[in-house]
Amino acid sequence: MNHTASDAPKEPLRDRVRWTTTDINLLPENEGTHYEIIDGELFTTRAPHWKHQFNSYRVVGWVEQRETQH
Repeated sequence: MNHTASDAPKEPLRDRVRWTTTDINLLPENEGTHYEIIDGELFTTRAPHWKHQFNSYRVVGWVEQRETQH
């Protein structure tokens, strides 16, 4: 079953926590974690694994090589 944002329970705006950049600055340093605030909601993501970065670099090189051939 797929859920959409409209399926989520609705919280009154006054009850929602709205994150700010000040809040992020108070969080402990956590290497490899990226923090982002969108509309007052905090999102965290891990840094990509080195294998992902390596393969991304290879794909970009392949695309650039093809561009110069055409």
